[in-house]
Amino acid sequence: MALAVRKIKSGNAFSICALQENNRCDLVEFLSEVDDMTRARLVRTIERIADFGPLKNLDVVKPLGNKLFEMKISWVRIVFFYDEAKLIICTHAFRKDSQKTPKRELSRAQSLMKLYFCRRATEGIQFC
Repeated sequence: MALAVRKIKSGNAFSICALQENNRCDLVEFLSEVDDMTRARLVRTIERIADFGPLKNLDVVKPLGNKLFEMKISWVRIVFFYDEAKLIICTHAFRKDSQKTPKRELSRAQSLMKLYFCRRATEGIQFC
């Protein structure tokens, strides 16, 4: 599987990127499918986090455990983790319909995070 990192937004505090598998970026595809108002709210939140760092408000950014976090806007969740040098890596986005984050989404994010760090250590990661 080809793994790359796509820059979404650079700010004063962080650069926010999304994982891209086999030239497919789940986050970008997901954002293109949501309604305009939700997309605008997501983009504003991403820009604020890039410029000022993660929000302290647990209603917006919540730790999921195992070094994973979720960005919450309405019914949308973006799962991410931190890399060194003020880099936020988004694994994917999904629609959250229940109180608890689905185990399959956590498992997917954990697998992608492990793959990212493994590839970064052995082959390097391509940024596009």
